[in-house]
Amino acid sequence: MSHFIPGHFSEYPPPVGEEPSHLEHPQDLGQTNLVISEMPRVVVKNPLDDTLQALSEELSHPEQLQSPGETCITGVKQLVITAIRATDLTFGLRRIPAGFHVVVKTGSAEFETSNKHVHVDQTVVEWNELILLPCEPSSKVRVRVYASFESGPMLYHGEILRTFEITVQELLDRSESSHPIIFQQKEGEVVSPCTSLFLILGQRLSDENDPAVLCPLTTLASRDMDALVLKTDAGHRLLARYRRTQNSSDLYQSIKHFEHASDLCPMDHPHRSAALFNLATAKLVSCQADGRYLDLDIPISVLQGVLDLRPTDHPDRSVTQLYLAIALLFRFAERGFQTDADASEELLSEVVDVCHADSHIYRAALIVIETSALHSARSIVANDLGQEWSAPSMHPLSPNQLIDQVQWCMQRDDPHALDEVISLHYDALRYYNTGHACRGQLLGNLSTMLSIRFERRGNDEDLDQAIAFHREALPLFPIGHTDRSSDALALRPVGRIDRSLSLNNLASLLSSRFRHRGKDEDLDQAIALNREALACVPVGHTDRSGSLNNLANRLSSRFEHRGNAEDLNHAIALEMEALDLRPVGHIDRFLSLNNLASLLSSRFRHRGKDEDLDQAIALSREALVLVPVGHASRSMSLNNLANQLFSRFEHRGNDEDLDHAIALLMDALAMCPVAHTDRCSSSNNLAILLFSRFNHRSNVEDLDQAIALNREVLALVPVGHTNRSKSLNNLANLLSSHFEHRGNDEDLDQAIALHREALVLRPVGHPGRPKSLYNLANRLSSRFDHRGNREDLNESQDNLRCASTLLTQHDPFQFKVRVSLATVYLSFHHSGLGGAREGEVTDSLNTAMHYFKKAANVVSAGLQPRLQASLHWVRHTRQHSHGTELEAHATSMQLLDAYMSTTASVSSRHNIMKHFSSTLAVDAASCALRSGDVCRAVELLEQGRTTSGKPSYAKFMFLELMLHYYV
Repeated sequence: MSHFIPGHFSEYPPPVGEEPSHLEHPQDLGQTNLVISEMPRVVVKNPLDDTLQALSEELSHPEQLQSPGETCITGVKQLVITAIRATDLTFGLRRIPAGFHVVVKTGSAEFETSNKHVHVDQTVVEWNELILLPCEPSSKVRVRVYASFESGPMLYHGEILRTFEITVQELLDRSESSHPIIFQQKEGEVVSPCTSLFLILGQRLSDENDPAVLCPLTTLASRDMDALVLKTDAGHRLLARYRRTQNSSDLYQSIKHFEHASDLCPMDHPHRSAALFNLATAKLVSCQADGRYLDLDIPISVLQGVLDLRPTDHPDRSVTQLYLAIALLFRFAERGFQTDADASEELLSEVVDVCHADSHIYRAALIVIETSALHSARSIVANDLGQEWSAPSMHPLSPNQLIDQVQWCMQRDDPHALDEVISLHYDALRYYNTGHACRGQLLGNLSTMLSIRFERRGNDEDLDQAIAFHREALPLFPIGHTDRSSDALALRPVGRIDRSLSLNNLASLLSSRFRHRGKDEDLDQAIALNREALACVPVGHTDRSGSLNNLANRLSSRFEHRGNAEDLNHAIALEMEALDLRPVGHIDRFLSLNNLASLLSSRFRHRGKDEDLDQAIALSREALVLVPVGHASRSMSLNNLANQLFSRFEHRGNDEDLDHAIALLMDALAMCPVAHTDRCSSSNNLAILLFSRFNHRSNVEDLDQAIALNREVLALVPVGHTNRSKSLNNLANLLSSHFEHRGNDEDLDQAIALHREALVLRPVGHPGRPKSLYNLANRLSSRFDHRGNREDLNESQDNLRCASTLLTQHDPFQFKVRVSLATVYLSFHHSGLGGAREGEVTDSLNTAMHYFKKAANVVSAGLQPRLQASLHWVRHTRQHSHGTELEAHATSMQLLDAYMSTTASVSSRHNIMKHFSSTLAVDAASCALRSGDVCRAVELLEQGRTTSGKPSYAKFMFLELMLHYYV
């Protein structure tokens, strides 16, 4: 997708290198759209149940206990439980527990032991916390044994394993006679967890201050927390009862309780991950119960969210990885999607690496790994249940499933995964033939995936095919289609596709092809499509600001290509309207601020109006305030502001602007570690500013650091990367400067080699080929100046001529090519070699002056560059007493007058005049007098008066000239 791009320094300005390109910044329409919708579901039984079984029972059914004899309690000492010993807690548990704990309730007081972890071969678990008991022998004591599933902050109790009620007297009798409480297996189960429980009692003085004595649990702090605990415990109880009775109503209610619990845990809630984990577990059981294997996408997505909330150091990360791995393996068994199997293998490998070898999590992961190595995931699940399975009919993935796979493979940046996703899209497209309701969505999704692969690999066929698919999809969303949205190429929720969206998607792809091949038709068609999309969202529509940004983006691209000021002014007007639709407090205001700042900065470069640049800086500063530290877009806002400060430094020469810009870019780079997608652009931008400071202050450390940064960038864009040619050019430009500073021939030779490699990556038809030809020509010309090898100068001349023929007549880059051609012909003249080959007749000096004149007349280049070229023309005509000197002077005066007329303020005009000779008009008039053209001399002086703003200037200078030439 083509983003709107603020000024950014992707390649160097001449003569050192290419023109700066621009930093992509966040924008409403700068994302990739995957338009998805629901498709028919295929029902099949899910055998995941035994892997995630949760066994418990309700509190209302106490166990039957063996009746002991009675013992009297006498004395004044307090009675305490000194130890609780449980056996076989993991028997019958297929769900992996994080630990176990016991809750003892006496009257209104409730005590909870610590959460004990249990290793694989451990049959006995003992708690040694002291729990106070009532002195009355007949007092009732309720005991509950729980399995917890969180090692971190526990979401209250967890899943109940055993519960019973007993008197204090009975507990004392059993303790003295060493008779544990023996539990029978639960109804319908061969083995049940916790086969026995033994409570050891003792006495202590009532005034003893023993820190080992447990304090009663405190009352919950809030109504929401109370509801969270109740919903969670109810969900566990109902899920356990469902496992015993297979009553689907219990399962349904369990899910509802867990969903309610999740709703009570916002993003920053300490128990959010636990609540979501419980919900995912119940959803997995539901998939098995109802045979809805397509619904596996839901619990898998929830588990992936839980994993994001449990970073590497979280105590429950491993169990989350285990459950997610099992769920992915099951989906692989159902759909045969290799990326699921690969992801599962990666998760299980990490679990094995992190967990202790005697833990239940390690053992479970090892079993899954070993079994999956022998059999397919389908066989694992089926054989574990002793069921016979036949392969289900291989229906294509639904758009929901496809987008999940896309998001996963994009996170991995695995080319094979992307290829597989594209292949699955093709399969689905063949299944849902013409006329099917889902075909439009699939065409859009496949087009987007192909465009992503094009961006990563640069294969033209992918881009052409993506455009073809979008053209096919467009008629499926005719004019009048509802729910019009202007977001282009961004991930979309189910059911959101419309004609406006399809128009923007196609416009984005055509714009991308224009950037890649430079065909004007693509850009013009993209603009037409964006205009139609804007018409779909009239004033008052919530998505209008996005469509305004899209159209402004395309018009800005056309201005950069053709130099038509109307396009730029129209783009600015559109962005101003978009900004008005996002007042202070709007979440996306910073985007519009950045967009408008970039356009104003572009107009400043074209016209030189100080007001535009100052306003751009003010807008960028406001945008930066709206993206504080930690915001995903702060790095790009830092780059934007740095860009504008750098432009002001180049215009006014204030060192503080340059230093501030470099500091901003260093902050931006610090926010982009080595693997960050924006590190290349941030490193490149910083390198350019460091290089500029080197040119300004001659501090070689800045140049060396810039070279180091560019070498890093080149390493991050290997062969095949679409940005490699740009990085090659940038490094070559810096090495060329290093040569000019230190005179090391190896630097220049390496720079030329890098430019040649970049040129190979930009074959005929590539829009960047003229710039690569131009860069290589400049370096060859430098080597000719150093070594005098005519072959270098001839090749430089050929490359520049070729670059000029590849550009349209009004392309702004023609200006730089023509200036370089003029310089090459001057080199021919000065060296005495002549600029002609065999069979050619060329006067090098005349040809050089011809190209200076042509450069000064490239209207699309902007007034300031043209004025500078005309002054070069003046200097060389005077130096060589060339016949075009008066024409050169007249051209420079016309351009200066036009340049000054674009600047309203006196201070701005004063700043501009500081960059030009104070005798510019006098020199021009002097040339006219030498030619005998007195009237022309007066005209030129009058132009000088208008420019300087001094009323007596023309008359005074004319008298002085008369005395000089005729007296």
